[in-house]
Amino acid sequence: MDYWNNFVARKEAAEPSMTADGVIQTCKTLAAAAHQVTSAELAGEYPKIGPVTDFENKAEASGYLVYID
Repeated sequence: MDYWNNFVARKEAAEPSMTADGVIQTCKTLAAAAHQVTSAELAGEYPKIGPVTDFENKAEASGYLVYID
């Protein structure tokens, strides 16, 4: 989850017009809308193995953070 969330946040923070306050607000907004996942989903839909670029691309394309309860 940490890797997934880092990729999503880096993409958002890299916007040319992003300010430090904007990064903080964006992180709060993303955290409030995070998707809950189960262990099974994490293993299947959000795999740890495979090329990092595939994982990074999937995370960045998602536009959302993930968390597990």
